Amino acid sequence: MTEKPYWEIVVLTSKDRQQQEIYKNQIAAKKLRNAILSSIEFEVYADPEEFPIGTGGSSIHCLNRLFEKYGENIFSKRILVVHAGGFSKRLPNHSIFGKIFSPVSVHGHNIRDLLDLKIEFTQRFCPFMVNGGVFFAASDDVETFTLEGLKVKDFRNFEGVVALAHPSSLEIGKNHGVYVLSLPTPGSSLAWFDDDCTEVLQKPSVSAMRSHGCTFTNNGAECVYSDSCFWITPSVAHKLLELERHFDIYKKETCIYGNFLTCLGRNKNIIKVGDSLQQAICEALKETPLRVLVLKNSNFYHLGTIKEYLDNLTKNRDMRETYNFIVQSTGFLKDVSVMCSHIKPDCYLSASVVEFSDIQMPVRGERIILSNVQLIGREAIDLPSGWLFHTIPINVQASVKYVTIAMHENDNPKQKCSNSRIVFGEVFIETLTSFDGVELWNLPLFKACETMTDSFLWTLDFIKTVSAQPENLSLYFSMAECMKRCSIQKMKHFRSLMS
Repeated sequence: MTEKPYWEIVVLTSKDRQQQEIYKNQIAAKKLRNAILSSIEFEVYADPEEFPIGTGGSSIHCLNRLFEKYGENIFSKRILVVHAGGFSKRLPNHSIFGKIFSPVSVHGHNIRDLLDLKIEFTQRFCPFMVNGGVFFAASDDVETFTLEGLKVKDFRNFEGVVALAHPSSLEIGKNHGVYVLSLPTPGSSLAWFDDDCTEVLQKPSVSAMRSHGCTFTNNGAECVYSDSCFWITPSVAHKLLELERHFDIYKKETCIYGNFLTCLGRNKNIIKVGDSLQQAICEALKETPLRVLVLKNSNFYHLGTIKEYLDNLTKNRDMRETYNFIVQSTGFLKDVSVMCSHIKPDCYLSASVVEFSDIQMPVRGERIILSNVQLIGREAIDLPSGWLFHTIPINVQASVKYVTIAMHENDNPKQKCSNSRIVFGEVFIETLTSFDGVELWNLPLFKACETMTDSFLWTLDFIKTVSAQPENLSLYFSMAECMKRCSIQKMKHFRSLMS
């Protein structure tokens, strides 16, 4: 196989057919702008909608769809699969168009998105996928690393799974996969090393990480090597396709990390008694080698929450310098990431993100996300710290109205009402009794208004004075309902005016 420096196929997963069409339209628009390589074939595959299948089922579904279209040729191609399905509940400004299309402001370019960065970052591994393979990545993270000294010949005859690992704090390890290696602290001066993996832990406790011997000291801090991306060689792709043909892989939600990678390593995890699907997965991957490519000087940045989005886009110097992110610190703006937006000169903002917004009103605030917002007027307003504001045009009967949803960086959208109460914006609010057991995401809190400005000002006043859920529910909408009712065309038109 000749060495090609780029991906031949890029696949995005989507949660349903509606999101699939939104993704396809955005890819088509990027092609019209010549914003992506014409040599790359793009596919968007929607998960089966009967029930959730997770990233595990979604990965195999992608392989099956690829095989249906390309046949045996897929086993010689270099393919990138990005898991991009989901509601982005913890960062709802990207629930509609998808986190993978989150905008980023880069020196020397018009506004780009995470898909551009994901392709550029991952294609550096293409030369090492000598015989082809499938590279799996998430949609809401970016990495910085160096591969200096890594040799293509070291991967020429390897068949199995190659996983990337990054030095991380124990706090990060608690929420990710952690690799147990035979040499957690090698003496090599290279920026990387690779090792046969002893075991893969999934979201382990601190005591588990220590008892398995996978912690080490890095610059005085206790660390572990956590997971991010990985690739499989053609023989493993064959195994996963055979699993799909002989077992109903979609009958249960599975995680490509928690249910598949944990089957690998010299000391494989004990199969849960009675879990026939997990047994089938481990049986399919039996004798599959796992090599962990440890990128010692790398960093892993997650962008899936309000806090992470604010911190990494405004304060993270390493990420800013690596990807040439533009952060404005002039005049009345300090450490503000401005993307496709018009901002009045007398706005005072710091450590904030403004995207696809028209701010023609004096605004003051710190640690704020303004997304798809329009503010027209003369009166200055103060914004409370730590909030995301996102205005959505929604279809209400035969007309379009506007709802500005808001979420605090400490809010949990999956939190459920209990005893007629729920935490919203770090305070308890009273809810109607009938909403006990309902998630914050599904709670009708936000009023539909005639204009974008009115909807924003109503929501701002609401979060400043909130004590109870509104009672006239016919006028109010939840975050979930706004996503269903969104007027995509209206939102795209407003964004085009801002670009």
